[in-house]
Amino acid sequence: MIAGTSRFIGFWLLAAAIVALVIDGTRTIAASALVWTSLAKTWFQIHAGSLTALQVVMEKNVHPLLWNPAMTTILRMPTVMILAIFAFLFLRIGRPRRDVLE
Repeated sequence: MIAGTSRFIGFWLLAAAIVALVIDGTRTIAASALVWTSLAKTWFQIHAGSLTALQVVMEKNVHPLLWNPAMTTILRMPTVMILAIFAFLFLRIGRPRRDVLE
């Protein structure tokens, strides 16, 4: 059950990574220069309130250093890369078990 759910999430994340790659690809062609959209920009465009709420929660309840520089470094990375990494992790967790032959 966990393996199936993990694969399901992994494939959705992989699909989202491909969509983000296509969007960045079209922007790259339009600008005639390499364009990568950061995770922060993508998250802000989708739901700005949750990004702001996460910042407040991490700075007040966890530790300010966890937000800056740790989380801000991750948020500056390309959306495609972050989604692909998480897709790989979820697909790896959900991979079918191999039978061991003796």
